Amino acid sequence: MANEFTVFEGFRAQLVTALTGMTNALSQPIVVEIGIGWPSQPKFAELSSEPTKCLVSIYDRKVSKPVRSFLPHQFAATINPTGITATLNKVNLPPADTATVTLAFAVGFSAVQLNDAVGLGVHMGKDDDGATASAVAGETLTTLAAKLRDAINANPTLNDWLSATAAGAVVTITNLTTKPLRLGANTGNVHQGHVEVARQSRQAQVVIWTSTNDVRKRVGAKVEEFLGQLQADYGFALGNQHVRVMLEGGLLNDENVKMDIYRQDFVFSLEYGITRIDQAWSVLVAIGSYVNLDTGEKI
Repeated sequence: MANEFTVFEGFRAQLVTALTGMTNALSQPIVVEIGIGWPSQPKFAELSSEPTKCLVSIYDRKVSKPVRSFLPHQFAATINPTGITATLNKVNLPPADTATVTLAFAVGFSAVQLNDAVGLGVHMGKDDDGATASAVAGETLTTLAAKLRDAINANPTLNDWLSATAAGAVVTITNLTTKPLRLGANTGNVHQGHVEVARQSRQAQVVIWTSTNDVRKRVGAKVEEFLGQLQADYGFALGNQHVRVMLEGGLLNDENVKMDIYRQDFVFSLEYGITRIDQAWSVLVAIGSYVNLDTGEKI
């Protein structure tokens, strides 16, 4: 998920790749050290004795502003696989008859997954109701079946229609009414929707520090090319999101700098999304009835 820390670290990783393998005018490798924040005093001291060394700072200017032209949208979804199945031995249940719901592991699974859920839906006449049970950590098929049994028996509507018992991973249902019941069993797990609810633009700065003008020219040209290409590419990917890069200007001035240190600055902005995660369960059972809006009668 994008935030100021992951965005700056993502930008640093891009810059490391761009500045790898550089050489100076004597074809000597330029040793580039890239960090987030301001270099320490000992790092500056190293430059005077190491003419092929270059420090590159990525500095957060602590200034940000919201992006106005933005429409919230879902950019990714995570669907957690369900580790269980539920099988009914019959769908239509006559009066006084019994049916079974058998829980088992789904193909490729050998344990109940966190948030696995099972639901029993019951239809009688014009009415629908149901009961569900969901798994916590360490759940088994037997304990989940017992949870479903308890949920069925605790439902005041279902309690009038049927009764439930459990043995191992099997739930047995008995029709207590004088009417046939139609049954349905479903399983599922939670899904997450990743929604970008806003975007903000944050000012940043790349500062080059070195002891030779040649290294500064070469690294500076590469950084400028790198920022220009990122702007043309609309930035870089960060997971399922995109960080936009906009080059805003630079500074090349040798006045009021420490002796034997050459410096060059580039100012740019990093625009990224602020996200929210929405969690939703699979629809396992239908609750309630369809109603004619004109007459108010169940249909």
